[in-house]
Amino acid sequence: MPLHEDNSTLSSFRELKFFPATIVKRSTSGRPASSEELTNSFLKKFDFAKAITDLRDILSENWGMCVGANIADKCRPQNVRLNVLYVYAANSTVKQELIFEEKAILKKVRTLSGCAKIRRIRVI
Repeated sequence: MPLHEDNSTLSSFRELKFFPATIVKRSTSGRPASSEELTNSFLKKFDFAKAITDLRDILSENWGMCVGANIADKCRPQNVRLNVLYVYAANSTVKQELIFEEKAILKKVRTLSGCAKIRRIRVI
């Protein structure tokens, strides 16, 4: 019995819990998968790109209602990443206005469908 392999006897001697190794058969039948195949299967599984695009579309359509008509043409939603909404501001005055009104804007943004998880606004 090699000492680098774990088994129940060694685990009990070490006073650790034993976790048997599980063997998973490859779905590629022995041939390596290309990076394109891996990327496509990953995107299909989690569907990240579509979700982010949908959020940006929803925010862009309702942006005037969220920030107000007076500054809606001077800023726009740029991206959503890790539940943070990144907003582009045309100048520092608009940026400061958005920072002052962050709580009110965030409250309105969360009422939109699919945007309830947004927890913060960052103005760039």
